[in-house]
Amino acid sequence: PPPPRPRRGGKAGERFTAAALLTALLVGSANDAGYALAEHSGGNGAGSRAAFVARLDTATALLGLRATRVVNPCGLDAPGQQATASDLLRLARVAMEQPEIARRVALPEARVTAVGGRWWQVRNTNRLIGLLPGVVGVKSGYTRGAGKCVVAARDQAGHRLWVVLLHAPDSWREATGLQ
Repeated sequence: PPPPRPRRGGKAGERFTAAALLTALLVGSANDAGYALAEHSGGNGAGSRAAFVARLDTATALLGLRATRVVNPCGLDAPGQQATASDLLRLARVAMEQPEIARRVALPEARVTAVGGRWWQVRNTNRLIGLLPGVVGVKSGYTRGAGKCVVAARDQAGHRLWVVLLHAPDSWREATGLQ
C-alpha cells in the first residue's frame, strides 16, 4: 500500500526551498507560501513584505499595468489593493513566458516537499486544468472583495485563448462556455 499522506501544509519552523514554495503558491494557492517568498526575496532572508510590495509597484509600472495597485504580496483584500481584468491579462501573458511558472500553473496536482523530507500533495485550484482540453493555466482565486476570479489560458487550433473573469459567482461554468 502507498505510504500515508502527510498532513497538508507546512508546520511552524519548517524550511522550504523557494521552488517548493512557488509550487505551493501557484498550484495550491497557498498565501503563506507567497508571504514567505516575498520576505525571502531580499536575499539571505533579509527581505520584507514592504520591500517586496515596493518592487512589485515598480514592476507593475514597467509592465504598463496602469490600474494595478499592490498592497500585499498575495492579492488579498486590503484598502488600496486593486487590479483590472486587462492588467491581469497582461500580467498572465508575461508570467506564462517564464518556463517555471508556465510549468507549475499547468499541473493538475503537485507534491510540496519540506527540506526535512515531509511532503503533501496539492491540487490545482484552477479547476479548468484537466477539465477542458488544452487549458495550460493560469490562476484562480477568491477574496470577499473580488469574489470568485479566474485567469485562464487555453491552447486550441494553434492559438492561445485567454479568459479573465472577476467577481464571477459561477466562474467555472462561465469560463468553460467561452470556447
